[in-house]
Amino acid sequence: SGTAADPYIIQTPAEFQSIQNNLGAHYILANDIDFSAYSLTPIGSPSSPFYGTLNGNNHALKNIDLSLTGFPNGIFRSAGSSAEFKNLILSNCKLYLDGNWGGILIGSISGNVIISNCDVAESEVVLTGGSGGILCGRVSFTSNVIVSNCDISNSYLSANTGYSGGLISECTESSTVTITSCTVKNSIISGATICGGISCIINSGTVSDCQVSNCIIISSSYGNIGGFVGADSNNLEISDCSVSGCTIYAMQYY
Repeated sequence: SGTAADPYIIQTPAEFQSIQNNLGAHYILANDIDFSAYSLTPIGSPSSPFYGTLNGNNHALKNIDLSLTGFPNGIFRSAGSSAEFKNLILSNCKLYLDGNWGGILIGSISGNVIISNCDVAESEVVLTGGSGGILCGRVSFTSNVIVSNCDISNSYLSANTGYSGGLISECTESSTVTITSCTVKNSIISGATICGGISCIINSGTVSDCQVSNCIIISSSYGNIGGFVGADSNNLEISDCSVSGCTIYAMQYY
């Protein structure tokens, strides 16, 4: 019935696509889903965001290939208040976006959203018109987002005209982000200006018990760049975190 006690069971690409028809319901995956023979249309929009629950049940969405224009974009274009994503694996997924605010799972977050135990492996995000993150794109104004126990591995992000963040892109002013026990490893994070292993910009929040390892983090200009965060507004606390085995550099200097 799509309630928390009786979620819709998703077994096929077409059933996953049907989430578009009820953006506030609860869903659970029954198995891994291979999209190699299916063309997925991004779910939701900024005016009609997903605000339900997606429980991956420790299964994977595999071989999603999105080539898009406009913004925001991802498997879910936008997620709004009360949305929750958990226990999900994204494997060998690709997002090619001629636009701004892209992430494989979510393009833009607006509201109170929880993301937990969501992993991305062997995936790519390439933006030719703006900023992005491997898991999620922009966290917009007044949002309160909690991200925990998420892992990014063996993946690639390029935002050749904007900002880039290994986990999440930019977290705008008046948004608050709490990131706990997340890792970004064996990945390349490249942007035009502000770049970070976890996020390019966090204006307010905490990052704790996180690791960035064996990554290459590149800014093609003289923008801010960091192992965890490229820039913040002095309202960010980082604790019990580590950066190891990374190459971090800007290609231009003041």
